[in-house]
Amino acid sequence: MKESEILNNLSRAISRKIGKLNSVIRTKLTAEFNAQGLDLTAEMYSVLRCLWEKNGVNQQELAEMSYKEKANLTKLIDHLERRGLVYREMNQADKRNKLIFLTPRANAIKGKVLRIAQKSVLVPESNIPEQKLRIAREVLDTLLEQY
Repeated sequence: MKESEILNNLSRAISRKIGKLNSVIRTKLTAEFNAQGLDLTAEMYSVLRCLWEKNGVNQQELAEMSYKEKANLTKLIDHLERRGLVYREMNQADKRNKLIFLTPRANAIKGKVLRIAQKSVLVPESNIPEQKLRIAREVLDTLLEQY
């Protein structure tokens, strides 16, 4: 296969569309948070969302839940900690690990943050028939299994 064909195929790959969609959603979500007076990025939101689902987890588990590299997650936790949204606490069962917890401030903004995320992420999806969304999810699940 010629290099030009390879380039053409790569530019049409579904992974490229997924990457672009992810970038658009992150940009829109961050802009919406800022417009509503919340000093949050989409990346920070993804960590908070995981902690709202399961609070008090160690960094390794949080990395797995949020699909983030551990080094990047450390920086995100630092940013969230500076904003008074999370805190670290020594794990009494394993002193080498710290557990990450939400602060009362994080719980206080939960509703507002989730409504913004719903508007930015779920509302656009609501314009697509459920059958197409189901097929898209199945295709994405299949691709994830192959990586």
